Amino acid sequence: MDILRKSDFCNNLDPISGPEVTISVSCNAAAQQLEQLEPSTGYSMTITSHQGDRNSVWATTAFTTTGGRGGDGPKDLTASQVTPRSPVLTWKPPSSKVSGYKLQYAIEGQAFQAQTDLRKHKLLRLRPGSKYLVRLQSDMGGVYTEAITTEFTTGDLRFPFPSDCSQELLNGVQESGLVEIFPLGQASVPVSVYCDMETDRGGWTVRAVAKEQLGAASASVCSDSMTYHNGRHFSTRDRDRSDIRFCAMFYRGGWWYRNCHEANLNGLYNTAHNQEVSGTL
Repeated sequence: MDILRKSDFCNNLDPISGPEVTISVSCNAAAQQLEQLEPSTGYSMTITSHQGDRNSVWATTAFTTTGGRGGDGPKDLTASQVTPRSPVLTWKPPSSKVSGYKLQYAIEGQAFQAQTDLRKHKLLRLRPGSKYLVRLQSDMGGVYTEAITTEFTTGDLRFPFPSDCSQELLNGVQESGLVEIFPLGQASVPVSVYCDMETDRGGWTVRAVAKEQLGAASASVCSDSMTYHNGRHFSTRDRDRSDIRFCAMFYRGGWWYRNCHEANLNGLYNTAHNQEVSGTL
């Protein structure tokens, strides 16, 4: 019998690598007891026979050891209250005393891990419209029991990759707090911002103001409000170069006006003509 090695298990949620172990057995043996294996660990095994310098065709198999001395593990892992970005995971605890739980969840090759000592756990900031695999083990003082698994799919959102807090508001978010937005769409790097969903009907993107060098293109991102005005001339009330006349004069500001209401740099704020527009503080 040749080459017993640790292997990846549970769909690569917890990759394990280790040394190969070679065992020689009698030519008359039809069984072999393996010892000193690790609990809750995947192994692959290959066996071949030898006659002189000739070898037979390889035969392989794989197996995963149980929790061993760690005792029994949790049961009935369930995902409930599933929203586009969050489920609540619950389970029944084992009969033996545990020091905590090891929770792993994965999507499309990405794996995440959390530790908890409770009997339920709420996952946050997940990807909308995506299928997740969850794996749970009891922690018995550093020894982990056999894992149990479940799956769930998060719900869809109108704007799965919101560019600002106004789109988060349209996604149904009613409470103020930290969120991730994607100023340039799905392919852009997410930015963590605070969304004010209470002031003036909500949808306000609040960002920390930092001192930036003149000409620093990354100083801020105006997302949709800026995109709307792409290709327009910058106009002020004493030099109106826009295609739509008098915006800068009427609103006493300077901007790349496509019309008078989408955005207004350093001009009048919260006018009666502009109440339908949510902006950036």
